Amino acid sequence: MIYLQTFIGIIFFFIILFFVVTYLVINVNDKLLILKRYELLFNHEYAAPFVAINKNETPDSFYDMIDYPVIFKPDFCSDWGACVEKIENSEQARKYVANKGNRDNYIIVQDYINGPYESTVHYFKNPLTGKETIEIASRNTIHDGVNFIWGYKNKKAMKKKYGTSYYYYLKDTELYTPDFINQIKKMIYRIGGINVCRFDIRYSDKEKVKKGYGFQIMEMNDQSANRNFMYVGINKYPNLVKKIYLFVAIFANFFMVAGYGFLNLLAGHATSPRDFLRALIARLHKFFFCNQLYTLKFI
Repeated sequence: MIYLQTFIGIIFFFIILFFVVTYLVINVNDKLLILKRYELLFNHEYAAPFVAINKNETPDSFYDMIDYPVIFKPDFCSDWGACVEKIENSEQARKYVANKGNRDNYIIVQDYINGPYESTVHYFKNPLTGKETIEIASRNTIHDGVNFIWGYKNKKAMKKKYGTSYYYYLKDTELYTPDFINQIKKMIYRIGGINVCRFDIRYSDKEKVKKGYGFQIMEMNDQSANRNFMYVGINKYPNLVKKIYLFVAIFANFFMVAGYGFLNLLAGHATSPRDFLRALIARLHKFFFCNQLYTLKFI
């Protein structure tokens, strides 16, 4: 009986902890952005051109009119790069739409940007002090052993999108220029009320990006943006230790974002009960409906 009570107590504790931390994470930003299209619309002139379609209502002839190649990705069930594919022709587009693995009704059809360069920009702001931190990493299929940050592997998405099933993040000090940093802040301020987010950008000329232009936003993630810089040097550990470390680091990131949410509450920016309920339902819906975590594998 005592063991049963202890077990129930532990389960109850973790349920309460889940709701408390989730409440804090949801409160990290003042704006509630659930769908990909809304995240991109705030800075549409910098975003790669896109449309959102309802796959159940879009006429079949639409797929013959697209200027390929393009990127298809879910509007809602898109965490961890799930169901993100580079589409080369109408036949592949129809196959993607018919795939039951993609449970979204709405699909983002986005211009494919050749790049070849791709970078991730992380933005953090302390809601109480206003102190801003911007961190930049660029993707590569090799790492130099010095600036290596972390490796990512997603066979179902990355190979179709980039032609390789893995990539590495390298800290990119070249992009820490006043012009580019100011442009990032300008885009953040345009949205308003953002304390934690991440931009994924592609570009062909790094010199232009240093001057604050010449890039296009492929995606923006708010609230749960992973802080990749937590994994510096992880590659030197054995595989088992590395995977355990990365698993723990994901939860550490989750609690870090919750910390920013706590500071945002102290600053008097609590979300309304209605918006919190919407966000909570959306998160639970993603967890139980989207079935996307199975695609995540670390190198």
